Amino acid sequence: MFTNTQDYYWVFNNALSPDTCDKIIELGLSKKTVLARTHEYDKDKFKNLNKTQKINLKKIRNSEVAFLDDKWLMDILNDFVVKANMNSGWKYQIDYSERIQFTKYKKNQHYNFHCDSSIQDICKYGKIRKLSLVACLSNPKEFKGGDFEFQFRNNNDPTIITPAPELRNKGTIVVFPSFLYHRVTPLIKGTRYSLVMWTRGNLYW
Repeated sequence: MFTNTQDYYWVFNNALSPDTCDKIIELGLSKKTVLARTHEYDKDKFKNLNKTQKINLKKIRNSEVAFLDDKWLMDILNDFVVKANMNSGWKYQIDYSERIQFTKYKKNQHYNFHCDSSIQDICKYGKIRKLSLVACLSNPKEFKGGDFEFQFRNNNDPTIITPAPELRNKGTIVVFPSFLYHRVTPLIKGTRYSLVMWTRGNLYW
């Protein structure tokens, strides 16, 4: 494992075995997937979206998701979050992890630049997303495109894009502060499976 100290994310190479990745994919595909949403579309509103709203949503985010709450998987992922939080020196106060999001990207699907923290979450939950975890479940030979990239908007040039090529490797986990902007570029070929988990804490850091 190592940290990219310039770019502020922590990497665990080969964190999940190929067999574990396949088990998670099988578990995720056993669930009913839905079109992923952004913050402005909650569960009550999503089913009532008109055609224009759905087009606008897909311009920002277009993927299929299901949610997992299996304890064995939560325990594995939380362990990596805790290690990254301490070893990186962030040492954020965290005490709650959301259900795990299983994500499937198919051809032309993507997620534009965004950050995972939101003032809406503070109002709703009283806690803020502090650390995000992303795990690649697919073999890089099975898909093309779908690159994970950061945009560190505190740089002198906020338009600079920083790729995270580690997240093309099956079983790799990356942990990063949830306020960092990131995206998944459009998939060109194949299918990309991944996991995402967000960890929350009180408003103080």
